Order: sequence, then C-alpha cells, then structure tokens
Amino acid sequence: MAATSVAAGFPGMLIGATSWREDSQSRFDFLNLDGAGRGFLVGAAIGAPLGVWLGGRAVQGQGTFGGVLLGAGTGGGLGLLASTLVPQKHADIAPFLFPAFAMAGSLIGYEVSHASNMAPPAPADEVTLLPVLALDTKGSVLGLSGRF
Repeated sequence: MAATSVAAGFPGMLIGATSWREDSQSRFDFLNLDGAGRGFLVGAAIGAPLGVWLGGRAVQGQGTFGGVLLGAGTGGGLGLLASTLVPQKHADIAPFLFPAFAMAGSLIGYEVSHASNMAPPAPADEVTLLPVLALDTKGSVLGLSGRF
C-alpha cells in the first residue's frame, strides 16, 4: 500500500505544485507548495486501494477490487466530512483526514469482501466435551457440556 500510495502521490504533487496560484507575487512565481502537499495527499489516497488489493492478492487473499474501491470511497467521503467538522484551532490536521480515512476504508473494504468470499466452515463430526463450573450463593455445580 505504501509503495503505490507514494507512486500515485508524486504525480499528484506535481499537478498540485504547478496549479494556478491566485496570490502570486510575480508571473515567475508558479510553484504552489500548498497545492503540492494537497496533491500528494490526494494522490496517495488514490493509490492506496491498488496497493491494498495487490498486497492481498500476494498472500492469496479472496478480497475483491470492487470491495477495496467501495471501502476507499466510503472512507474518503467520511474523511471529507470529518475534515469539515474539525474545530478551527485544529485546522492543520484537516487535510490529512481524507487520505487517512480512504486508506483505512480500503483495508476494511478488502477484509469485508474477503470474509464474504470465504466458504463457511464445515461442521465438526467429532464429539467435544468441556467441563463446566457454575457458582451460586448457595454453592457450586460441576458438570460437563458437549456437542454431539
């Protein structure tokens, strides 16, 4: 996930750095460092789902790419909503909420789609017995509990 996030973050940084500045002092002042940072964060959030899916496939996971994208979209949307609700004194963390929530949503989406693609466990054909101890104010009871 980290490699694809960084790989997608660099083009986002370049696009953000060369975006139009409204407050430029001269016509040669074309680098927008705020835009570069935001572009990198958006690019990293876009690259994360691909990394999650590729990492899951590398370890023979059963998650789907659609589940990863759905999780990233849901997480990114919640991140945007959360960034609008951040108090003014903590406004410096607001840009980091979108990529963080998108990355977490990617992981959750992969795990949910992985769990839905797994076969249900086969019922056990063996007998299991476990000791049981029940305590009460009048004494205790010792017994056996089992599955047949």
